[in-house]
Amino acid sequence: MLPIAEEVRLTVGVGLILTLTVTFSSGILPALPMWLLLVLLVAAFRDSSRNIPASPLASVSPIDGRIVDVTLVADPYLKRDALRIGIKQNLYGEFNVHSPIEARIQKRWYPHAKTGYLSLQRSVSRFALWLQSDEKDDVVVAINLDFPLRIVHCKVQTGDRVGHGRRCGLIGFGRRVDIYLPATARCEVKPGQRVNAGSDIIAILRHG
Repeated sequence: MLPIAEEVRLTVGVGLILTLTVTFSSGILPALPMWLLLVLLVAAFRDSSRNIPASPLASVSPIDGRIVDVTLVADPYLKRDALRIGIKQNLYGEFNVHSPIEARIQKRWYPHAKTGYLSLQRSVSRFALWLQSDEKDDVVVAINLDFPLRIVHCKVQTGDRVGHGRRCGLIGFGRRVDIYLPATARCEVKPGQRVNAGSDIIAILRHG
């Protein structure tokens, strides 16, 4: 099976069938725009394998993108001092979201968006997940939804466990994601740096 995000596999499959039907019935030239659209869809929603770091205290990037902000702030979700790392998502994919740490989901902000898309909920400006590791490290992943075209899909619910660097959803296109880490975490990135989801370390959680 092609490495395509599971949320769009049905769409890609139907598109492939329609494109092949037009190709065989009308020829390659009339079907050329459909082939181009199909290729772009597969490229944007690809789901490549990731090399997850072995260190359990390493927090990895949840998305593919570029670091735009590293600062100490007041966490608006957990009301604590936090290290905030802002990442601007790649505009053209991949659009997968990976868990920065191995953890249990403690809370979802905007829980009425249970497992599907938020594309029609214009009053919602952010979607956030609170993750807590077995060592009681708290990490919040907040997704900015201010871009008009909303594609947000979250696979995990409150109480679910997620693996370190494992895929847990899909967002697009070119969104900003803020990761709120404990203030004691050691930052491993700087603004302008490119990072890959699930594999590149953005911070190290420190104990003691």
